[in-house]
Amino acid sequence: MPMNRRRHPGVVGLALAAGLAWLPVPAQASAGGTFSALARGAAALGKLEEGSGRLDEAQVLYEKAVELAPGDGSMHYLLGRCYLRRVPDFARQSGVAGAAALSRARSELRRATELSPGLGAAWICLAYALMDSNPPPPEAGAALEHAHRLLPRDLDVVRELALFYTRTGERPKADLLLRQARADHPSAADRARIDHADALDYAAAERLIAEGRLAEAAPFYERAAASARDPRLRASAQRMLAQIQEELPRQRFRAAYDQARARAARGDVAGAIRDLKALLAVPQDSIDADQARRLVTALEGRRQAKHG
Repeated sequence: MPMNRRRHPGVVGLALAAGLAWLPVPAQASAGGTFSALARGAAALGKLEEGSGRLDEAQVLYEKAVELAPGDGSMHYLLGRCYLRRVPDFARQSGVAGAAALSRARSELRRATELSPGLGAAWICLAYALMDSNPPPPEAGAALEHAHRLLPRDLDVVRELALFYTRTGERPKADLLLRQARADHPSAADRARIDHADALDYAAAERLIAEGRLAEAAPFYERAAASARDPRLRASAQRMLAQIQEELPRQRFRAAYDQARARAARGDVAGAIRDLKALLAVPQDSIDADQARRLVTALEGRRQAKHG
């Protein structure tokens, strides 16, 4: 007979059983007293949950840690980092939920850098949380520059800052940063981790592709295809550029087609027909063009039925 296996309570369950989640927090909780010790305990449990991939349970514990020690920047950092890691999960629920999670991550990470300006990891995470537009906002660059001042020998920070400079059109600053890094890291192992200057354009393009920004990635691939020293890198950039040039017209068609459908759904049939005919005036893929023509025919039929 199979034995009934009882599920062991998770770390959050144990914390709740201990009464941690129900502990009242006074308005003037001391950052260095009992409540700070409890906050560190909650944060330690949160790290265990986060390390096991249970980000939702880690978030609960980090929220408690911040509540217990609101003046401790490291607690805000852990909570902000957790929200940042959970943004994709929230975004799958809805765009609003994803935007709210990203906003909370930024808020917590800004608070972390205010309370603990020497915490380099918080500045790095804040930069990541801010780099969701092209070009990235100046605040993202300022955060990376601050992280680099705190961690000048961290090659991951060097690479991210060089990529930021490349994406914002400040390539000379990126090249200077990499030259300084090579001078500071004489070992072959360290130098192997430093991107070659002519690979920055390719790396920036790859980052944009991952974000779904094909049009913005194209100029970086063009520069990589023209200037990269590594022939394999040049060939790869040329292939990616060809794929983008093939895909972009379809993206533009889909956006215009969807906009016309939305306009028709709002009752502006004449405007939708006008937009579709303008779309068909430009050479399109045969399948896309047929789809647009069918919609024009259907909308014209609807308009005639309404006025006939």
